[in-house]
Amino acid sequence: WYEIVAGILPGVANPFGDPAPYGEVRFDSDKPMEICFQSQPTASDCDFRSPQLSNSVSLTGDGISGAITADSNTLLAEPDGFCSSPGAVGDFVFFDNNANGRINGADTAIEGVLVTIWDNNDGDGIQAPTEWFNDATTDADGEYDFTGLFPGDYCVTVEPISTGTHLAGDHSKSLPFCFTLGDGEVRDDIDFGYVPLATIGDTVYLDNDGDSSQGGSEPGIAAASVSLYAGNCPGDLSTLTGPLQTTATDANGAYLFDG
Repeated sequence: WYEIVAGILPGVANPFGDPAPYGEVRFDSDKPMEICFQSQPTASDCDFRSPQLSNSVSLTGDGISGAITADSNTLLAEPDGFCSSPGAVGDFVFFDNNANGRINGADTAIEGVLVTIWDNNDGDGIQAPTEWFNDATTDADGEYDFTGLFPGDYCVTVEPISTGTHLAGDHSKSLPFCFTLGDGEVRDDIDFGYVPLATIGDTVYLDNDGDSSQGGSEPGIAAASVSLYAGNCPGDLSTLTGPLQTTATDANGAYLFDG
């Protein structure tokens, strides 16, 4: 949604400039909008035009307080003085370091993440090329915000983060998160938490003395195949799933799984 407020004060230069002089508002948009005209007293020497709007709402030398809405190129008159209050959406993107789905002292902000909001007017929760959208980037505190939003259905999502896996919880919303925004409503609770990715690795070696610990004279085994599984190991091997990843040891017998 967009809001355009046009008000000319006596003796104040036209704020719109060419090619829209004397307070004429000209715009193109593929999105429904609300246009509010704020009444201001005018002086006879202000040279203030009185253009006629296509729904018979007009600006005069004395100003007007009213609103029109445009949807699918059709203008519909609204009662004088009507103007919805814009709302806002935002909050945090963070590393959920203890993986509890909540924001607490153990968690850290994620800076530079792209967050997208779009007008979910068809209710399917999928961003279509024809639906209005806007982007924001999280700051050093992991914060983002979208302002000037009018009532309607929206979805918010976050670009994939290579260093973490999204985890929904009490504070962390699902991806995408879709909701209805009321008139003038502020949603400052739309957080997204990510569990940092871990690394697993060590060495495959020849245990010459059988003590399950690599000693200085026990060499690593190169080119050994190592696979990563998920499950309760070694408690219940029947729960294992995978392999999730497979790698080979290097010349020193070292291996590493990350991501």
